[in-house]
Parts: sequence; structure tokens; C-alpha cells
Amino acid sequence: MENLETLASVHEPEFIPERDVIAMLGMLDYLIAEVGRIDAMSAQCLMVARRSLSETVEEAFVKAN
Repeated sequence: MENLETLASVHEPEFIPERDVIAMLGMLDYLIAEVGRIDAMSAQCLMVARRSLSETVEEAFVKAN
């Protein structure tokens, strides 16, 4: 139990390669298109998540360069 608390208290940023992030965004685009055929509200939620991810990643990549 103590190990879990120690792991939870330590928050080190994890490096994710740019190609992986681009792949995730592509998968989200595909998922949004497919879900949009069935449920527009769910597709909207996914679009908000995609926008949030892309903004966060954009800030991280700009700071890195």
C-alpha cells in the first residue's frame, strides 16, 4: 500500500514521441467520424477531447523547441 502512495505522489512527465501523438490524433479523427454516424452528441464529446489533446500537445512541442 505504501508503494502505491509513493507512486501516486511522484508525478514525472512522460515523453511520448511525436509520431505516437499524431497516430492518436488520427485514431480520434477516425473514431469521431464513425461515432458521428450513430450519435452526434458522443461525437461532439470526442471532438472536445481531441481539441484538448491537440492544444496540450501543441504547447508541449512548442516549449520543447
